[in-house]
Amino acid sequence: MARWGGVIVGHGRTLTRPNIVIPKSISKRLAYALLLKSLLGSPPNTFDNPENRPAPIPKGATHHRRCRSRKRREKTMRRLLSIAATVLAVVSIATSALAETPKADDDSHPAAAAADGKEKGKDKDHKDPKEPAKDDKKDGAKEHKEAKDDDDPDPNDHHPIKYEVGINVQKIHKFELGPGTFEAEFLVTYHCATAPCKPHMTLFNGEIKGKPDSVVDEPLHKVYRVKAELATDIDISEFPFDQHELEIDLGDHDEDAVFVANAKDAPNPADDVKIPGWNVIGGEAKITIEKLDDGINVSHYNYSVDVKRPSVAAVAKNFLPALTMVLVLFVSLFMKPKMAPARLTAGTGSFVAVIMFHNTASAQLPPLSFFTRLDKFMFTLYLLWLVHIAFSVAILRADEQKNDELGAKLYKVAWIVCPILVAVEWALVFGKVV
Repeated sequence: MARWGGVIVGHGRTLTRPNIVIPKSISKRLAYALLLKSLLGSPPNTFDNPENRPAPIPKGATHHRRCRSRKRREKTMRRLLSIAATVLAVVSIATSALAETPKADDDSHPAAAAADGKEKGKDKDHKDPKEPAKDDKKDGAKEHKEAKDDDDPDPNDHHPIKYEVGINVQKIHKFELGPGTFEAEFLVTYHCATAPCKPHMTLFNGEIKGKPDSVVDEPLHKVYRVKAELATDIDISEFPFDQHELEIDLGDHDEDAVFVANAKDAPNPADDVKIPGWNVIGGEAKITIEKLDDGINVSHYNYSVDVKRPSVAAVAKNFLPALTMVLVLFVSLFMKPKMAPARLTAGTGSFVAVIMFHNTASAQLPPLSFFTRLDKFMFTLYLLWLVHIAFSVAILRADEQKNDELGAKLYKVAWIVCPILVAVEWALVFGKVV
């Protein structure tokens, strides 16, 4: 590389830049070019003369030119858009005006209306002699129609439509105690005595999901597969020994439909239907008649599936823990009066455990406004514990007063009162007296 502090020539312009680093190969060519320039001289239109040079471009002029050109383009685009919007508005107004303009009728013209009036007047003055015969035919047809209407049955006369109905429950799931809802899949069978056999199925205590699938479609025999969301009345006052009827209330949109239960098409659901946490006992079908205020009788086909909690599971989950605590309480009755502090500690500690167990067992039920069978059983335990704690405190006071005779009497009385009390309480609760 070589430093060249001379002049760089190019495109008819000479620029002086000191201390420019130029490669050796280029520096030789530049030296030859400068030598030829000095020998031949400058062309007449060269820019070496300061007078012939163009004015220097001010700093930032290129940027301003670009901004001006961009603004011109934006202004042009805005004008084009405004022109296009105006044209579209004019076209839309013209189109709507043409659409609202009514079509011209020939009768609207006054001359045409006058001509039509004259023609109608002529037609009235000159009647066709065949017209009386036509009028006679019309009168005869009218009389024949009236006679035919007299022979037709009165639409107000209602004739009952008899259906032999049966329900075969196949699945029951999503049974919830809180809202009392469940989902069921079942077959509905219709047998008709006469044609036409067109039942219009409906459910009075639920809603059919989708459209029923037709399994059998014969003139007098119909079978439908139905999926439905149903609701039933739930009574859990006997929890955990509660039993429920999951009801399917079938009806028809036709008020003249009359149902007859067909036992052959309603098998026992206990053989096929399984509900987690419940035992299916059986099913029962019955026909009920609902009398409305306007004198119409509506026929209902009610099919109920009886379910019950497993007894063994109910006792093991809800009563066995409480009975274990009662056993611990009766063990503390063997403690002598001298051990009254330990006896009191065992009674109060187990009492807290009984309360916690009651809260846990009640959590599996929805909020209730009444007491269940389990609640009543737990209340008997509360009373038993309070009596036991009262005897323990009395024995402890007698021991502190050095009254051994009183302590021994209280010890014996506690042994008699506590078992008798719990026996009477449980007899009242499980005997459904309270």
